[in-house]
Amino acid sequence: MIVAEIFIMTFILSFNPKYSLILLIVIWAIGWSMIILGLLLHTSYTVIAIVGIILVFGHNITDYLPPINNAATEVFLRIFVSGSGTAYPFAGRTILFAYAILPWTGIMLLGFTFGQLYKAKFDAIRRKKILLWSGIGAIVLFIVLRFINHYGDPAPWSSQKNGLFTFLSFINTTKYPVSLQFTCMTLGPGLIALALLDNIKDGWFNFVKVYGKVPLFFFAGHFLLAHLLCVIAFFATGHTTDQIVDTNSPFFFRPVEFGFSLRTTYLIWLQVVLLMYYPCKWYGRYKEMHRKWWLSYV
Repeated sequence: MIVAEIFIMTFILSFNPKYSLILLIVIWAIGWSMIILGLLLHTSYTVIAIVGIILVFGHNITDYLPPINNAATEVFLRIFVSGSGTAYPFAGRTILFAYAILPWTGIMLLGFTFGQLYKAKFDAIRRKKILLWSGIGAIVLFIVLRFINHYGDPAPWSSQKNGLFTFLSFINTTKYPVSLQFTCMTLGPGLIALALLDNIKDGWFNFVKVYGKVPLFFFAGHFLLAHLLCVIAFFATGHTTDQIVDTNSPFFFRPVEFGFSLRTTYLIWLQVVLLMYYPCKWYGRYKEMHRKWWLSYV
């Protein structure tokens, strides 16, 4: 997955054959998380859960570290723990470390631990209770930490000009790198949703399951489709081949001034998701009918 991030996803996102900017984003972080999880599989589920808890609940301690004078230590911390869009030059290129590794590793380790709830012999009623109360606990923890306003997120909230903007400040937590408060705020409702939707097997569930069965295929495919639509829009809006490369942008077919309104962007996003339905459905069936080793990776 790390190799795929460097050579496949970077190209899909940039269409830049020179790879002047190498993007190390979510697939990079997941790849490293899988390596760490693979090593921890030699221990036990308890150890995996403990390491996950330490990483998720403890990594924001680094927000309080004093300035580090050692360059190697600073680079390590920014890549693995606290980085947010950290860029470094390398071999005439720029490498962007957009996702800090260990905070996401902690989430993966806890997700792997929660996955044990879905073993065939695990009681469904007990699973729903665990998911429900875990979700409620995460939301309560988020609210408590956010009101305390001292730990769990490097960006504290503050009173704004009215209640709406104060609320927006309150929920404006940090994803890059993913903070404890962001994790609680998002995964809490997610766990509650898992509990409430546990027995749903038809209707809209069959629709969204098509995407869920082939997540990496959808992830890479929808970015490729979106960028192809971007190329079409690029020429349709009167741009020429001379404007494919913008010296102020590492992305081809995307000059700095090129873009659409937020409303149009959401409509394009919805279109992309719907257009990916049948490719995902086809690929899901292909995976079910074939047992090639590489299919388990895509």
